[in-house]
Amino acid sequence: MDQSFPDVLNDRIAATILSKAISEGLLSREWVAQVSNSLVSSTTQTKGEGEKRLPASDEQNEGGASRSGGTKRPLSAGNRSDPQKMTTNMKEKKKPKAFDLSTKLQRHVAFRLAYDGEAYQGFSQNVGTPGDESVERYLFEALVKCRLIEKRQTCCYSRCGRTDKGVSAFGQIIALKVRSAFPLSTPLSDLPSNPNDSIPVTTTKVNKKTGEEETKTTMVKECDYIKMLNGCLPPELRVISWVPVTEEFSARFSCMSRTYRYFFPRRNLDLAAMRAGLAKIVGDHDFRNMAKMDTEHVSNFRRVIYSAEIIETMGGSGGSREGCYFQIKGQAFLWHMVRNIVQVMFFIGEGKEEPSVVDELFDVEEVPGKPNYQMASDLPLVLHRCDFSNLDMLSSASNLWDVQCHLEKRWNRFKIKSLQIENGIDSIASECTVDSEEVQAWARNKFDVGDDLVVGGGKISWGEALSALEKSGIRPGPHHKPPDHTKLMERGKGLTYEEKVGQMQGKKKERYEAAMAKRKGEGVDKEFYRWKQEQGGSGMGGGRKGGE
Repeated sequence: MDQSFPDVLNDRIAATILSKAISEGLLSREWVAQVSNSLVSSTTQTKGEGEKRLPASDEQNEGGASRSGGTKRPLSAGNRSDPQKMTTNMKEKKKPKAFDLSTKLQRHVAFRLAYDGEAYQGFSQNVGTPGDESVERYLFEALVKCRLIEKRQTCCYSRCGRTDKGVSAFGQIIALKVRSAFPLSTPLSDLPSNPNDSIPVTTTKVNKKTGEEETKTTMVKECDYIKMLNGCLPPELRVISWVPVTEEFSARFSCMSRTYRYFFPRRNLDLAAMRAGLAKIVGDHDFRNMAKMDTEHVSNFRRVIYSAEIIETMGGSGGSREGCYFQIKGQAFLWHMVRNIVQVMFFIGEGKEEPSVVDELFDVEEVPGKPNYQMASDLPLVLHRCDFSNLDMLSSASNLWDVQCHLEKRWNRFKIKSLQIENGIDSIASECTVDSEEVQAWARNKFDVGDDLVVGGGKISWGEALSALEKSGIRPGPHHKPPDHTKLMERGKGLTYEEKVGQMQGKKKERYEAAMAKRKGEGVDKEFYRWKQEQGGSGMGGGRKGGE
């Protein structure tokens, strides 16, 4: 290798090249020192004698190289650092400081979350599973990144609902211990109860010049948890509000009720019949035939439903495209319970089942195994609200504004798409023409209708053809042809609870036995829930209401 010293490079580039060459053994440290000393002496001598001007043809440009490629000027001492010093003082990248949460004040808080379930594979984190796309995975990544917690296992985490893949939420509640903005010595009872309040904090530090202690009092607010987390979370997941809670508060066991909403277009469903069937689920019932039995962890399938209704008029152009939703409020829910209830109501609304089928499904002695039927889709389901007896959250205007604008943006996008599709439906109805005889022959073949179908004569619009088909009970919908329906009570039945337990083995049986061992008596359970439901907190100001 040609070991001529680079005379054009600036200090930083020269230092990098020299350090690399020395570390790989291409140059010796002693040789670099000798060349450096030689250059310094040469430059000093040149300055003492006065530099001779080079001929015009050999004048060097600003970068130090000769325009004609002739003699090159060596680096001057003023443009060059000591190579030996440059190679020995190369600074390594600073490692991030270790985060020790034990030196920070922590407080138990509850967060309200909203998320679009279509973007995730469920709420619960599948720890250690490659490709996990759960809500909790992104939530805990944000919590750790913001240094609000160290890890999930040490933050006293609890959640209210465990929504499945595709299911959304606007009222999900979680609780955990997070870092506070206040000194470790601050009494918990003095901490502000919402993001808007501040309290005086007095700090003492030693003046380095005088050596005397100086005391300073400032007004301090709590960490802006919402802004911090929303800045790290994906756009489909938002934190809405937070509140401090008592140490014994549990997002799961302190919850008094949960409200789910399931959205659907009215189409041609018989809402009156659906309401008659829905009214039957209110009260205390065994829902094993309208849920998925988690036999490993659950042995009691009775649940209390406080209210169940169907709400109409949610925008749209009215008629069959009118928006509706089920609203079901209960103490707690079984796995897939809401979606199974909704599917049974759809069967009733389509005229395939009578409202009395609900009573038959509740009779677990006559029907101990669930009839085989597909539950309703996941995407329209939303965990709308979780209610607590002692939990009052207060949000900040700035954070709510950001969340509102985010939701408005998403609504705008989907509303435009909906209007475009409605325009397409209306367009083909009014502008497309069909032959009435062809429509009549097609309908009789596809839907097996009789001779009472009268479409008209000659060429007609597609809208006129649809009107004639509707008189025979034929209406377009999401399915090209409604599937054949077998009555629920005539279908095959799944295994009973006892049969499923009897077939358990290995780890499933171990989990079942462990869950059964943890069961408490009915009186103990009632006292436990009563105590838990008294826990909570308030964010309405006036000092901390939770966690004393």
